[in-house]
Amino acid sequence: MTKIFVLDQMHPKGPELLKQHADVVMWDDPAKDSWPEEADAVLVRQSPIPSETVARIRKARIVSKHGIGCDAIDL
Repeated sequence: MTKIFVLDQMHPKGPELLKQHADVVMWDDPAKDSWPEEADAVLVRQSPIPSETVARIRKARIVSKHGIGCDAIDL
């Protein structure tokens, strides 16, 4: 099953929808810190994703930014 990490608090309907289709790790779960090694996808609002973290990504194919802009994600 696809594993999606939601790193920031957001409207509960978004994660509810994701849970219908994937295994979801929420922002308040201590396991969220392992997302670079375990995630198939990650969803952020405000959390930065610096180049050091990008280098740790093992299998994630999707980094999704909820909201406007992507300057917090080191492309």
